[in-house]
Formats: sequence, structure tokens, C-alpha cells
Amino acid sequence: MNTAASFVTNSGATNLTLTFVNALSNLYVATGANGGSDSNDGSQAHPFATLTNALAHARDGFNDTINVGTGVFTQCGITVAKGITIHGAGVDVTIIQGAATRSNATDRVFNLNGNSIRPNFGLN
Repeated sequence: MNTAASFVTNSGATNLTLTFVNALSNLYVATGANGGSDSNDGSQAHPFATLTNALAHARDGFNDTINVGTGVFTQCGITVAKGITIHGAGVDVTIIQGAATRSNATDRVFNLNGNSIRPNFGLN
């Protein structure tokens, strides 16, 4: 979310416009049944449908968080090359799988480029 501020001197000789970018951005992902669409803006009211699209919109180095809602998300080959947080709705209600069945999986779910996975036990 951007916030703009303007400054104009009395002489009219100096005009300064500053744009402040929020250091923390939250993006949201939901199943299609829950309103998710990759043509949405990724806000809580208009979530993306895929993690891949949310990752494309996340900014590296800005502490961005992708909040994944309840449901089963079937995607594989998701590359995480940014320092971000992916937060699910809960271990039993947010499922990210590579295929509908294990034998149909053609790739791993996540490819981590220089990143690691850390559990968030009991933390928000």
C-alpha cells in the first residue's frame, strides 16, 4: 500500500512529492471456490488463486507475507527465490500438493533458491 505526501513552498519555486512504500506487504491466496483468481490484486478482499502468482507479486527484502487460505492447492515447481514468509491457515486446513495423487506428481512442490523453511509453531 502506497501513501503519498506533497510539499509546496510559498514561493512556488519548490515542489516536492514523496511516496512512502509500506515496508510490510500482505498478499492473499484462496481457492477459486473462495474467490481466488490470478486476475485479482492479491488483497484480502480479492485474493490470488495460485502461490506462483503471489510470489511474482511479492517483493524481495520487504518482509512480504503470502497468506494462504483454507483449501487444497495443487501446484508443483513453485520457485521461492525471495526472502518472504508463506503463512497458511493451519496444518490441517491449508494443503499444498504437487498433484492430486503422489503417482501423478511430475515435480516437487517447492524449489528453494537460497532459502529455508522454518516452522512457525504457535506464532502468528
